[in-house]
Amino acid sequence: MRFATAAAALRHASCHSPSLECLQNPFLEAFSLHNAANPAQLLNPWLRSLHPGKSLVMDGLALVPLHTRSAPPSLDYMTLAEAYATGDVIVSEKSIASVPTLLLVNRCSVPIFILDGEEIVGGRQNRVVNTTLLIPAQCEFELDVTCVEQGRWHPADGETFAPGETL
Repeated sequence: MRFATAAAALRHASCHSPSLECLQNPFLEAFSLHNAANPAQLLNPWLRSLHPGKSLVMDGLALVPLHTRSAPPSLDYMTLAEAYATGDVIVSEKSIASVPTLLLVNRCSVPIFILDGEEIVGGRQNRVVNTTLLIPAQCEFELDVTCVEQGRWHPADGETFAPGETL
């Protein structure tokens, strides 16, 4: 089953694992799959314990510290680059290619962490990821992206992608 956006996939538990269901809280939806073995069960209580501190403002920049009384839980995951290096993730154009969406297949036994703004190189155009995500293990996922390469709409080296450079 495929979904139009990453958020829709998370809300409707696009993972192949039938025991996964998503909470409907949009703030936590990326981490909100019900399953005792799922990392979300570790993250949800900790995320709910966060509270904002006093804003620090300088010119046009404001930083808001987040405080909690406990350390974050230990979480087993791979970055997109790590998963790509092991061959356990495939990022490709959808069957009908479209600029704002790519297809990600996570064959890893752990979630894949993708950071907002992470570059994905290849396919018909280089893209960047639109939001920070924790993609569940063993999952097919439609990834929301933005084009960063004007003018090219043809495969550079096939229809698959690789992680770009991390700064």
